[in-house]
Amino acid sequence: MKYDIKELNIEEIYKERFRPAKITLYKISWDGVTYDFLINYVPGSEVMAAFGTGTMSNRALKLPFFARLTWYPSIPVTAVWYADPTYYEGNLKLYWYYGTNKKWYLENIAFILSVIAKNMGVNITESLFFGSSGGGYSSLVLATMLHGKAYVINPQIFLFNYNEIHYKRFVEDRCPEGEVPAEERTNLIKLCERERYIPRIYCLQNICDIRDIDKQITPFLSAIAHNGYDCGEAVTMDFYYNERGHNGMPDKAETLAYINKGLADKRRGKNLLLEVKSDAPLAFFERMNGLNLGDAGAHTAFANKTKPLEVIKGVRIEWQDDGSLLCTAETYTQSEEHLFAFYLINSKNRIYEKMAYSPEKSCRFEGMPEDTFTVNCFVRTGTVTEVIKCAVPKKETEV
Repeated sequence: MKYDIKELNIEEIYKERFRPAKITLYKISWDGVTYDFLINYVPGSEVMAAFGTGTMSNRALKLPFFARLTWYPSIPVTAVWYADPTYYEGNLKLYWYYGTNKKWYLENIAFILSVIAKNMGVNITESLFFGSSGGGYSSLVLATMLHGKAYVINPQIFLFNYNEIHYKRFVEDRCPEGEVPAEERTNLIKLCERERYIPRIYCLQNICDIRDIDKQITPFLSAIAHNGYDCGEAVTMDFYYNERGHNGMPDKAETLAYINKGLADKRRGKNLLLEVKSDAPLAFFERMNGLNLGDAGAHTAFANKTKPLEVIKGVRIEWQDDGSLLCTAETYTQSEEHLFAFYLINSKNRIYEKMAYSPEKSCRFEGMPEDTFTVNCFVRTGTVTEVIKCAVPKKETEV
């Protein structure tokens, strides 16, 4: 398939509109790695559909490799295909966009997609991430980090439960001797815990794929149940029948209908009310917080922002007898230099009310309507800002 090609350095993406007149491959160079994004821009589109790629069965094919690329005329919104840069570095058929232990390519893809979405003028939190098998895994990860929707077919959820021989070769290929893959990159539950968020997930699973049922779907649902995570309506499991097992995919017409259903889906993910450990890796939204995506140095700030939270420990949220909500920041250290701000976010991911920066560690929200809310607490010390996000528990009703 023919398409235009445009090469960019990472510093150049902030001024690029990413609104090509015809389908275009953008080759973006960042710290020695080439990230490939194929874009079919649809004018007026308020969301995008992002497509992940799974197994590259024929490694003799020309890179970059994109799955379901020829379907682009049938996608009613702006469509973005993102390739796995790891294929340029090794000969395995599946890498899950891993990169290296020091540089997670999929997380860098999430950053670049954030800039692309901003410059296109699309809402990334209402966008759809679609893929099957390994592409289903990347869709789940990106939807978790970017708070979008993941519509997936027969996805990997726990990479270590994939084919044992392949996973062993993958570890040997990607990890220096004596190291193992990072936990949150191979286990979706661990990533959701890091992000303190479970995205809107609609998983279409072949009931004849017994191995995936046993090794992926069942452990995922079991982990949610045993951890007591309130997913609400965020997670949907649906099943179909195809005797070909994992590779028995729905046909093109059925899959396009599934994608269109995802684009129209208004359900959202759920925040997880979890304690943040002082040595926990930073969530993606914490690394993105405070970055100006129009600043040519944003990618450097993102890459360097890896230190755990140093000031804010958590937020104590308490319903008061008068129906107001009392929020109190809990910190590891005390300083007169700390300034606190509180944002109340509604179920549409919009700011319902906010309290500006002040030395006060507590604030009160009053007259709140019935809705699902999240509190974002910001603490600023000099030029450094940290943020923590906490779900608001439901009011206890008297019997």
